[in-house]
Amino acid sequence: MEKLSRFKPYLMMLALIAGLTGLRLLLLPIMKYVGPVAVYFLATAIAALYGGLRLALFTCVVCVMVAVYFFIPPLHSLEIDSPADRALIMIFIVDALVFGVAGEIFKRARDRKNELMHSLEHARRHMELNQHTVRAMLESSSQGIFGISIDGTIRIANQTAHRMFGYEPDELLGKPIDVLIDMQQRAAHARHLREFFAASGEPMMKHGLDLQGRCKNGELIPIEAAITITDTAEGRMGVSFVSDVTERKRAEEKLRHAAQHDPLTGLPNRALVYEIGAQLIGGARRHQHKLAVMFFDLDRFKPVNDTYGHRTGDLMLQEVAHRLKTSVRSSDLVGRLGGDEFVAVLTELHSDAHLESIASHLLKRLSEPYRIESLELHTSPSIGISLYTDDGNDIDLLIRRADAAMYHAKSRGRNNYQYFSDEIRSNTANVFALEQRLRRSLHDDDFELAYQPVIDMRSGKLSAVEALIRWRQPDGAELMPGDFIAAAEASGLIHQLGEWVIREACRQHEQWRQAGLPEVRIAVNVSPIQFRAPEFRDRLLAALASSTMSPSCLELEVTETTVMSRIEEATRTMAWLKELGLRVALDDFGTGYSSLSHLAQLPIDKLKVDKAFVTHIDTDLRSLAITETVLALGQKLGVETVAEGIENPGAFSMLRDLGCGLAQGYLIGRPMGPDQLRDWHQARESEMRVMPA
Repeated sequence: MEKLSRFKPYLMMLALIAGLTGLRLLLLPIMKYVGPVAVYFLATAIAALYGGLRLALFTCVVCVMVAVYFFIPPLHSLEIDSPADRALIMIFIVDALVFGVAGEIFKRARDRKNELMHSLEHARRHMELNQHTVRAMLESSSQGIFGISIDGTIRIANQTAHRMFGYEPDELLGKPIDVLIDMQQRAAHARHLREFFAASGEPMMKHGLDLQGRCKNGELIPIEAAITITDTAEGRMGVSFVSDVTERKRAEEKLRHAAQHDPLTGLPNRALVYEIGAQLIGGARRHQHKLAVMFFDLDRFKPVNDTYGHRTGDLMLQEVAHRLKTSVRSSDLVGRLGGDEFVAVLTELHSDAHLESIASHLLKRLSEPYRIESLELHTSPSIGISLYTDDGNDIDLLIRRADAAMYHAKSRGRNNYQYFSDEIRSNTANVFALEQRLRRSLHDDDFELAYQPVIDMRSGKLSAVEALIRWRQPDGAELMPGDFIAAAEASGLIHQLGEWVIREACRQHEQWRQAGLPEVRIAVNVSPIQFRAPEFRDRLLAALASSTMSPSCLELEVTETTVMSRIEEATRTMAWLKELGLRVALDDFGTGYSSLSHLAQLPIDKLKVDKAFVTHIDTDLRSLAITETVLALGQKLGVETVAEGIENPGAFSMLRDLGCGLAQGYLIGRPMGPDQLRDWHQARESEMRVMPA
């Protein structure tokens, strides 16, 4: 039936022509001209109506046949012999042909129009789908996204952006972007935006713009913005991606405070003392004020710790910090350098008598009895004093000279204060003598390494050892690093000493391997001066070349302060170490200040929690909080974490439960000689084999 329906127009045309032709024959007297006109006019109209080329040609053929019928007398009985009749029929034929062709043209035009309309509708639906997709992507972003015109007007803003700044949906559209910027930063932000739009060249992205965002209610929030330029149909438009960094800033501030303050007393630690002290000296230089540095050390404090325990000693240190803080002005600085050592920087001193009065008051105040729970304890301070500018022009020198004066006070019977003097300065001769002994000992090979084991907290197996240098004296005694490393650094001998340590550690590792010990890593401490020296790389390469030990078995430990003081230079050096195949550990973490953004970029393998926090983790909530933060940070960064200074099982269990991976301290093993370490390892392996699963 569908095939037959295609012939319906042709059948209708034949029927119409036949019917009208018959009608003309019947009505010849009155239809001589009306009949043909009607026949061909209707035929042409139908052809034009259907508009097909085939139909038009078919109509013309039928018309020709009819004309032939009328033109040839023997074939018909009608008399159409006049030229007018024949001309009229010819006109009808031409008309049928013209209208048929016109119908085809109209049909093709109509088909083309339909195609265009279909394409436009498809394009419209595609555009709506794209707009919906883009809008969904904008709204699903956790960042606020703004489209900014060249005049600074907000043209686009997703709902996250509205919520971030406390506006209703679409309320920001049409507003200037400056309404979201703190008033103090608006001028600079507007200038930067104009410069960014005016910049020529390819579209670029500007990252890390730290700004203060202004909410609708006037509240300021820290934000970080990135902006790029894109070309649109309406011209250039800036696209800004804005993040609310309130939580990150809080975390950084928390870490900054923890890193720069002593966890026990809450006072500024060494790093912050040096930072603020330098600022106070700058102020004294500008205003020509007197300034003094006081160095405090508590007399007979160690017996308090040994007799009554660390908890009592810590409470006593907290009271010392409180007395110091409440005995000086708010413009002065009080900090704890470590142990029972405190420092105060006194500013705007009116006279020598003024300083004498403060020193006497502090001496008396710190010598008063300490009531710790049911105990009444006694101590006294030895105080060393250095003066700006008489004894130095920078905080480091003033603290060192105040420290030297404090030792002089101890030698004078304690419980007194002493100024740095020529007599103390003459003691530098002793320092020079120490340097000479160091040189001879390096030549005579009087140094040796002790090794402290580091174990896996889960399995209990040996994971690494830390190499610790010792200096043998002629009387058989051993000097610890704290007794001579500073002199080695000051004299430049630290480079030779550091290279010897690496060579000896590599040699001992090879000897252990030949004796059947597992291939454990050896960690070596690197001095800040050694780490930053131009010849450090050459010395390290020479030491590695002298050994067959794999570089992956050597781990270099650098302190957090060493890295953060020169972050870019340190990052390049650490990356080079990693390329060699060595491992890098960040030592004493938590005692300096690390920006989270910088720390994430450091190529490190391990974080070592400073023992100052580990020692008090089971008794001090601040130490516990800092340790938790450092361990969580290590886990997020995907690096190993090791706690050093573990001395009791309680601390070990807490650290293991907190997710710490490695442990080091007297609880596991004290520093020992190479043979002792081998025996320790064998004994531990035997114990682990007989332990029940």
